[in-house]
Amino acid sequence: MKKTILLIIVFFMLLHFKLSACLMHYEPEKFNLELNKETVLTIYIELEHRKCPIPLEDTTYSSNGINVLKKGEWEKVRRNLYKQEITVKAIKCDGTLRIWRDCEEKGISEACLNCSGCILKK
Repeated sequence: MKKTILLIIVFFMLLHFKLSACLMHYEPEKFNLELNKETVLTIYIELEHRKCPIPLEDTTYSSNGINVLKKGEWEKVRRNLYKQEITVKAIKCDGTLRIWRDCEEKGISEACLNCSGCILKK
């Protein structure tokens, strides 16, 4: 019985570690977005692995209704935390901006912003 409980605990611990990929988010999280006006966002990525095999430059950006005009250089904030400023412009009031990374070990990490009614929100 003790072995069974131990195996269940180990299984859930492994499952948790398998699912916890890089953490990604935008700043600011909420603000007004005007049509055809440039807005600067900051993307933060906290790497799961100390020596991540995926270069930061391999971060993928996909959007619908929001154009990414400029991408700044990745800057190190502290160990395993990096930031990048991007300039975006809404070309319609309903859109999305998604950034993602695909890790062979941890799966896909992503952050999405939805633009609805020209207010950008997380």
